[in-house]
Amino acid sequence: DARLMRAGSERWLVVKAPQEAAWNTLREFWTKNGFVVAIEQPAIGIMETDWAENRAAVPQDFIQRFTSKYVSFLNDTYKRDKFRSRIERGSEPGTVEIYISHRGAQQIPTKYTQGAGEDWVWAATPPNPELEAEMLGRLMLAFGTPPAKAEQSIAAVAGAPDRARIEKGSDGMTRLVVDEAFDRAWRRVGLALDRTGFTVVDRDRSKGLYFVRYANPEITKLKEEGWLSGVVSKLQFWKSDSADKPEQYRVVVTQADPSSLVTVQDPAGAPDRSASGDKILALLKDQLK
Repeated sequence: DARLMRAGSERWLVVKAPQEAAWNTLREFWTKNGFVVAIEQPAIGIMETDWAENRAAVPQDFIQRFTSKYVSFLNDTYKRDKFRSRIERGSEPGTVEIYISHRGAQQIPTKYTQGAGEDWVWAATPPNPELEAEMLGRLMLAFGTPPAKAEQSIAAVAGAPDRARIEKGSDGMTRLVVDEAFDRAWRRVGLALDRTGFTVVDRDRSKGLYFVRYANPEITKLKEEGWLSGVVSKLQFWKSDSADKPEQYRVVVTQADPSSLVTVQDPAGAPDRSASGDKILALLKDQLK
């Protein structure tokens, strides 16, 4: 029994199943869809696939089909995708909530010669909420939802108003207001952190704390494969030129009925008043709106 939910651009499944059973079904789902499960962290409910090539955008005309076996290197791995799944204890008894976040990369040329690209490297692409929704729809079927009911569920959540905005508090601090109760806001912020590439080092739900840094494994891997240093620098906007490690932050979710507030703190727990803190909130807003 699974149903699809939506808030803003985010979608997730509510599944009536024990967490261990849901975990096993999720692992089987990824492998049956051609993905290799690269990371499994049951203690924090994280499962992540390895990169998988996406050849859907490559034209399959007769000439290409004929020549691809001989010159496949010319059109290898234009795009690739990976997915992170997060399983949370559901707000309803006997349920779990499953979130899927997408990360993509595509090859881009570093230079052109006579109009032809050369020296191709990998560059990150924005998260694709529609692709996440497609995977959630397929996952519904894996949990036994009839296809017709899955289609109805997807159509029912086709649109939703913005539910997040940035405001200045009375103390002058920037904060993100999420029009959700704490339980829902906590889960949505966790998914937004996954989507924007943060690594959640630790979390304390009782205090509404996510301890985060930006040093996900694929960034290092892509750098080794020829990732443009300028692209990495733009992604790691809070990393100083001299730092060997990215900075750590605390992302705090607090209840403020009927909404919730999201703020950023430095590693010591003091309010972060830097431009980096504002940028982090802006990134989260883009995912939570």
